[in-house]
Amino acid sequence: ATPAPGLHPAVPLRDARGTVTGICGVVTDVTARKRAEEAQRASEERFRSVIDNTPNVAIEGFDLDGRVLFWNPAAACLFGIPATEAIGATLGELILCPAAAAEFQQALHAVHASGEPHGPTEWDCTVRGGGTRKVYSTIFRLSGDKNAPQFACIDIDISERVRLEEQLLQAQKMESLGRLTGGIAHDF
Repeated sequence: ATPAPGLHPAVPLRDARGTVTGICGVVTDVTARKRAEEAQRASEERFRSVIDNTPNVAIEGFDLDGRVLFWNPAAACLFGIPATEAIGATLGELILCPAAAAEFQQALHAVHASGEPHGPTEWDCTVRGGGTRKVYSTIFRLSGDKNAPQFACIDIDISERVRLEEQLLQAQKMESLGRLTGGIAHDF
């Protein structure tokens, strides 16, 4: 049988006739290690809670090949793709056109090489159901194994802001055109 953590196998003590007269064993205090493990588990739970409960901010994780490692609920909502379908796929398979997918892959490699974040960058993404979204995105490296680097991408949907900016620009153009034609008419 395997002894409990912190306990080592006990050795029987025998007298000259071979009768067991006692047991000799060693006990190691593992309290500090258990506390450290619990603190790490609690920290990981807090991190996961932040990722999962951040509203309106899509947070995704990737490996160096661009395969999705995690996909928070806000990403599932923004792109219309549940985490169960996203994990293991690339953004080219999910939401980016081939040219943008290649650019994303280059950005991952640049972040890997430099250690510096990439972005913010605006990406046009196709969402499930046929629509498109414009996202404001930053990619950065997560600490971890040097042989298996991981990256995070934080996306904010700016589609509505872009649409309103385009409407404002169109209205300003129409106003300028109206002033120009009004001035020409007045001159006649």
